[in-house]
Amino acid sequence: MLLMLDSKPHFQYDWGADGSHDRNRLSFSVGVEYVGADHTRQVLTSFESSTVFAQSDEDDLAFVNFNGELAEALRLCRAPIFMKWHNATARTSFRAAEKVVLNSRSFEDQFFAKPLFTFDCKFVLFRRTLWAKRAELSREDCGTFLEEYHRRETQRSGRITPEEFFGYKARPLSDRKPIPESVRHEVWRRDDGKCTRCGSRVRLEFDHIIPIALGGGSTARNLQLLCEECNRSKGATLGSGLVGNS
Repeated sequence: MLLMLDSKPHFQYDWGADGSHDRNRLSFSVGVEYVGADHTRQVLTSFESSTVFAQSDEDDLAFVNFNGELAEALRLCRAPIFMKWHNATARTSFRAAEKVVLNSRSFEDQFFAKPLFTFDCKFVLFRRTLWAKRAELSREDCGTFLEEYHRRETQRSGRITPEEFFGYKARPLSDRKPIPESVRHEVWRRDDGKCTRCGSRVRLEFDHIIPIALGGGSTARNLQLLCEECNRSKGATLGSGLVGNS
């Protein structure tokens, strides 16, 4: 059901080089390097993008400083210097500012403490651990188990296995087929990796405009990106074009 692949994977952050960085916000994608069951190095790069906002004065200062380092890295990559992006972000000052941001409470609460899935939902990151996930489990069930697993680990009250937990907690999903990965990528690119209603890049979901129960299919034309809040609050009438949750 759920299998921990690595308790301490290596994170690779892609902060982007387009220069569109707000002072107190960071939008990024993440890759994860881990050692597979065959003892070979594996890298996952298909995780959904994330956004973290500074939620305190201290973190705001750290985010502003780091965004300044990002702007400087971008400047170094342009004429007349033309430095490679990986070299520009390997500078000591950049790494130091990055470390402060990654260790901030804002980053802990808004990134590490929430499940982050790959596009195909086969893998999930949670509190710096990497898990393999079976498609039969919903995102909500995965999050519930991982919270309980972390709680027991923190309180040292004994571990619980996925089999024990899902034996009485799991909620069965319908028999519908998962959205093809190629369709997910097409919708993600088309909607620019953000909610089509509010523009958020946080906790995005693939929403069926016409629900499967009403005859809708898992095609790019019938799918859109919505953030969790918009997906939960949208209307329930077909006439609005926003029907039901995926």
